[in-house]
Amino acid sequence: MAGLSENREDSPRQAKLATRAGEGPPPCQWIGAGEFSGPSTFQGYEIVDLLGRGGMGVIYRARQLSLGRNVAIKVMLAGAHASPEELLRFRIEAESVALLCHPNIVQVYEVGEQDGYPFYALEYVEGGSLAEKLMDGPMPAVKAAQLIEKIARAVDAAHQHGIIHRDLKPANILLTADGEPKITDFGLAKRMSDSFDQTRTGTGLGTPSYMAPEQVEAAKGVGPATDIYGLGAILYEALTGHPPFEGPSAINIMARVLSEEPTSPRRLNSVISRDAEVVCLKCLEKDPRRRYPTAAALGDDLLNLARGEPIAARPPGMLGRFDRWARLRPALVATLSILLLFYLAHLALIPLGVRDEGGAFHRFITGALISWALAAVAFQHLFSRTRSAGVLFAWIAFDIVMLTLVICRGDGPRSALIPGYFLLIAGTGLRLRICLVWFATSVCLAGYFSLLLEAYWQRPEFAVDLKEWVITALSMAALGLIQYILLRRVGLIPEREP
Repeated sequence: MAGLSENREDSPRQAKLATRAGEGPPPCQWIGAGEFSGPSTFQGYEIVDLLGRGGMGVIYRARQLSLGRNVAIKVMLAGAHASPEELLRFRIEAESVALLCHPNIVQVYEVGEQDGYPFYALEYVEGGSLAEKLMDGPMPAVKAAQLIEKIARAVDAAHQHGIIHRDLKPANILLTADGEPKITDFGLAKRMSDSFDQTRTGTGLGTPSYMAPEQVEAAKGVGPATDIYGLGAILYEALTGHPPFEGPSAINIMARVLSEEPTSPRRLNSVISRDAEVVCLKCLEKDPRRRYPTAAALGDDLLNLARGEPIAARPPGMLGRFDRWARLRPALVATLSILLLFYLAHLALIPLGVRDEGGAFHRFITGALISWALAAVAFQHLFSRTRSAGVLFAWIAFDIVMLTLVICRGDGPRSALIPGYFLLIAGTGLRLRICLVWFATSVCLAGYFSLLLEAYWQRPEFAVDLKEWVITALSMAALGLIQYILLRRVGLIPEREP
């Protein structure tokens, strides 16, 4: 395995630039499984094999002839056609690794250029990646703590030099033949002192399953705490065999990173100690201020964990647990809060004589809201277990039906609760699912039109004039369209959802 791993796909533009007629392939262009086009040696290196290919470069295993050792060589595909931003990113990546002299970080041997193609030679690590090792299943907690403690020390060394990795994940942790970890792929690294941000070049922000919330939000607060989150994500996968968040698409995973808490590691692997879970979840806090203050502090706790000594981290108290519970179930908490506020407002209006139906309306509202709340709890439980989109569609449909029934039992189209339809449409946008937005908009319109028909045929005194209901209906449709446009403009929704 090379001293650098690439998981990004080649861009069509770079592929075309590398093979333009008349220019020929770059010196390190691999053509086929056993065929190499171009010189087999350059600047004292003999190309042996292709190791990986990515959006910026291609990586080879080579032999340094002067010292007789294996190295990994990364060559920039775009070469002379690279943009200034691409060249700067490549240079920052090479310089970031070159600045760091640590036994658990791959070392840079040489930076150079061949026929207009920048390259650098790296330490070759032959033991594969941590991602490959974890394919066999979770690691014992003690071994995981020992391994990631070393990685944390290396990350702390990078932070001491003002460098943030920003893409820590098992695939970027290489293992030597005797199991020593080495951090690689500083392609998204950022110097704390630099104003240049590599994410502006159009490259990815990271790997969704291991990205910190502040990375997903593209916040300016990305810093050392971001790498601590990444270390926590690696520890989580080492303990459970799964990353903190998984999903059918990148947008689905990023939505979960922002709005959900990871499943308790002990639920996925019952043999994990409580202290191991506490350390892991502290790294994965949404708020960077609640994570370990430094990677060294995390390393100290991991060392204590490996030795069976008390850790410094403490599980959250009652308020902290409630906060986590609420953040894990935002839709349920919002639903229950709104229902409670509505019921309190209803109780406050009864003494004023707003409703005088001998308690019938009060009994209906009480029963409806209790049923609504119980159903919300059931939907949340089902969704937490299945993560099924079908549950979300059923949940939003039920909410709209219940709202329509409550409005129908009251003043119909003249009810003060009509804005509830707009809240439901707006709330679905937070799910970042375009189909759900259109579904909610359609069902809300159907519910509103059913109220209009009911009032027209059964209770003419609650009917509204043509102008009012047309404006209301068009406003609902417009809100759904606005939700769609906003999600598309921020680049969160693909043309076609999977």
